[in-house]
Amino acid sequence: MTLSDRAKDLALTFTSWASVTGSSGEVAFATRLLETLARFDKRWLQKIEGDSFGRSNVFALKRGRSPRTIVLTGHFDVVPVENYGPLQGLAFDPLKLLPASIARLKET
Repeated sequence: MTLSDRAKDLALTFTSWASVTGSSGEVAFATRLLETLARFDKRWLQKIEGDSFGRSNVFALKRGRSPRTIVLTGHFDVVPVENYGPLQGLAFDPLKLLPASIARLKET
């Protein structure tokens, strides 16, 4: 598998994990991400202190062959998906959502 293929696979995997803000999916995403990063040298979760939802931050370290360091950061919650209307059930399946969206647009 090429690096590009692996990146696409990871993007599609992460997109498929429903993580709407404030949902149990958002809370579970951190643990699932941690499991995905199993090959990293160090990885850990840190609970967000005082968070009413019980969310966590994910940290991971992967040593390379260079003294340089790259830090990636971000968030993994998404806005509610009700605005997809009849396509809401496809919101976390981009491979099906794209053609369905195109078909729906052609209908209008």
